[in-house]
Amino acid sequence: MLDLLLLVNAPVLKGTTWKRGKISPAFPSRAFIRAQTNVFAIKARHIFTLQRHDVKDYNEQGYRSSAYLSLTAHTILPRSSSMASAKGGPDFESLYATSTDTDVDAPSPSKGDDTNEAPSFGTEDYAQDSLKAKFQLPDLPPPQSLSSNSSATGSNPDPTSTTIHDIPFRAQPAHRHHTWAKTFHSRPELYIRPQTIEEVQKAVILARRSKRRIVLTGAGHSPSDLTCTSAWMMNLGDMASVLDVKKDTLEKGGAGTVLLQAGIYLRDINEKMASHGLTMPNLGSINAQSIAGAISTGTHGSSMRHGLLAQSIRSLRLVTGDGRALWCSAQEKPDLFRAALVSLGAIGIITEVEFQLTASTNIEWHQSLETLDTVLSNWEKTLWTQAEYVRCWWMPYMKHVIVWKADKTTKPKRAPKPSFYGGALGFHSYRIMLWAAYYIPSLLPTIEWFVFGMQYRFSPGPVTDAVEEQKDGLLMDCLFSQFVNEWAIPLHKGPEALTRLDKWIHGDEEGSEIPFSAKNLYVHCPIEVRVSDGAQSNVDNSACAVRGFMDPSMPDEPTLYLNATLYRAFGLDPPCKERYYEAFEWLMKELGGRPHWAKNFQEVSKDDISKMYGDNLTKFLKVRHEVDPDGMFVGPWHRRNLLGEGDVPLLLEEQALGTSPNKSEGGLKFTGEINARAQTMSPFGSLQSVRSEESFDLLEDDEVAHLLKKESM
Repeated sequence: MLDLLLLVNAPVLKGTTWKRGKISPAFPSRAFIRAQTNVFAIKARHIFTLQRHDVKDYNEQGYRSSAYLSLTAHTILPRSSSMASAKGGPDFESLYATSTDTDVDAPSPSKGDDTNEAPSFGTEDYAQDSLKAKFQLPDLPPPQSLSSNSSATGSNPDPTSTTIHDIPFRAQPAHRHHTWAKTFHSRPELYIRPQTIEEVQKAVILARRSKRRIVLTGAGHSPSDLTCTSAWMMNLGDMASVLDVKKDTLEKGGAGTVLLQAGIYLRDINEKMASHGLTMPNLGSINAQSIAGAISTGTHGSSMRHGLLAQSIRSLRLVTGDGRALWCSAQEKPDLFRAALVSLGAIGIITEVEFQLTASTNIEWHQSLETLDTVLSNWEKTLWTQAEYVRCWWMPYMKHVIVWKADKTTKPKRAPKPSFYGGALGFHSYRIMLWAAYYIPSLLPTIEWFVFGMQYRFSPGPVTDAVEEQKDGLLMDCLFSQFVNEWAIPLHKGPEALTRLDKWIHGDEEGSEIPFSAKNLYVHCPIEVRVSDGAQSNVDNSACAVRGFMDPSMPDEPTLYLNATLYRAFGLDPPCKERYYEAFEWLMKELGGRPHWAKNFQEVSKDDISKMYGDNLTKFLKVRHEVDPDGMFVGPWHRRNLLGEGDVPLLLEEQALGTSPNKSEGGLKFTGEINARAQTMSPFGSLQSVRSEESFDLLEDDEVAHLLKKESM
């Protein structure tokens, strides 16, 4: 028998009047407790969770089983609020039994006595939750190479002095999420903006109790449905500080190491590190990305001397599905580290990153227009080694390639020559022309010739050059909304890939050996051509020292990245998309390719991924299951590409209900729901699965009687 306190006149659950009731006596001195969340509600800026607690205690007569329930309210705060601002609201507390001397962590009795063997609750064992609902926050230090000042590094407070109610929960309902390209849209139930690691941990704990998935998003530059959800979405934009800087890290080519909160954007890292004389050693095409998002999806630049951006990571901390905050590196928890380097959002929430930087410098870059034949003939000679950074843009109808190369320099900055057609005029003209080509696709070859001839030149030769800071010179303008389908293939297969794709685009299906029709099909340009070296021999000399399990670059040789871009002028999807991407992906797979995780690949199955990654996928999924067995970080994208459609859904996994056209902004609207099994775990019997559009007032008047129901052996 247990003490149970119920709220008086709490109008939060469908008008039910709750009355104070008592059952006695208190707990015995030793008990094992399993807490299980049953009902979840959002009302008046509070989250209410109703938990059932199964208690098994023992004495000389054997076991006694009983159960009680607790109702907990957690205030939802705006981003700018503190816990003090919530004091004027309802004074809701976790209503646990009044007895507080129960030793839930007592050692198990002797296993030789069957009647005294400690009960096992499997993955649902929450024995660490005391009757006072203490929130046990692990006190994990930062890397030894950096400051150990807890206030500077955001490390956790004394776990004995912090309860879950002392930690703010900053969230807002009715948030509208879309990718940068507006290719996908979703409406998460809650949009969470934590400001500390402890707030991230609290969100994870509440999500478990509320049977909700959490999706982490940054700038939204991944144009797929990877970050779409109808559950809870978290953005670490308020965790974007530089926590510590250590200069003169000379080993493995570094000039300094910085400890960062994972929500910081790449552009802000470089801006804040400029005063220290440091910068990131490599960048992709843009810097409006969070560091967590960039490393989680395998972002890369274009250089034979660099691999993924993740190669500059020395260690990181992430919060796992049970609320733990774990540091990992190549030396400490190496499998977790390798899984987190390209985590795909499925491992946990990365909160801090130790990143190796290089000395700030200028780069001098040169741009020229060359024929495709010239580029192919120079492919295995000096094309990719003539400078530290090299990238190309291929115009298939002109059969020309823009070659861009850059090296570090001590020369002063020098701006590029102004281009009449390279500014606003070219931007808007190209967009309008692509809009016209949506209705008349055969205009595309002429548009390519005119736009890129005006911006660069119509015949081969030098175009322009400049000297810029490295942090600026490595960037490029991505223009406007677009689909991007990028694949990594072995560098030595590049000439074959370009030659066959060139033949197919020009209608030579037989010569291309691509078994799809190209009749009346016209594509956009340019096709981006970049390189990296993520081979193990190069990784050995990098900061991270290991490859991520899901690193898409080639493990034994340099990698070529081909990116088939299709622009969405004024939100219109190009009519060539399905056929073009089907043929493009078929060719990439035949050449041993792997898709870029952040892009719009569409002809890939779990079996394809298994063949591409082999044992590394097995190891990744093993780590994923160990740190998130209930699937708090798993959604339809992960199920489709990594887990397989035929397997039983995980408890907290979100499943897709479908997509529908977004008529106002283009793209697709995503709608999902949490696995229905999670909604049936209740003392009230089966509950209907819950969607974000629905109310969460699940307690009816006739269910109040169940609150006093207890179990006995």
